[in-house]
Amino acid sequence: MGVFRASWESHVRVLTEAVDEITSVSDFLTVSEGHIMDDINKCLSALGDNDVDSLDRRAGAIRGRSMRLCNVVTAEMDNFGAGVYADRVKEAIDVLLNTGMSLYTACCCL
Repeated sequence: MGVFRASWESHVRVLTEAVDEITSVSDFLTVSEGHIMDDINKCLSALGDNDVDSLDRRAGAIRGRSMRLCNVVTAEMDNFGAGVYADRVKEAIDVLLNTGMSLYTACCCL
């Protein structure tokens, strides 16, 4: 089972890299925003229904999507070059990672 898992993860990584090469960052951000907004709405619905399991799954999805977003944007800023714009974007990523992500981690611990 461990060999299968390692092989699966390797193939998913190769696929992700291939898709990243053909997808613009702008398109990626647009699609990611839609998915995250959908997850947020489902979190709110789960809160209203007192569905802790669904809330936990959706909060985890938001964390995962946000981490992926941070990785993609950081890589793009590294390609963009040094400058005020890239520095400000990297600062915003740090805020998301160090402040925003903790909100979705704390949400799961309720």
